Amino acid sequence: MTRPLPRGTTFLLAAMAGTAIANNYAVQPALTAVAADLDVPLSVIGLVPTAALTGCVTGFAFLLPLTDRLAPTA
Repeated sequence: MTRPLPRGTTFLLAAMAGTAIANNYAVQPALTAVAADLDVPLSVIGLVPTAALTGCVTGFAFLLPLTDRLAPTA
């Protein structure tokens, strides 16, 4: 039988996931300024938040099923 995570750990993981997603959405209005500072076309800088969300979804798709198959080691 596996032990549940302590309440503080669960909150920490949830806060980290929420912060990562929130930062992705917070930068979107500033993408034109970021593109201008880096001398990058807008079409290219728009791939940055897309890649971040794609990585997040890919991580969820491949890592979350592992929690059903692998028990944590103590």
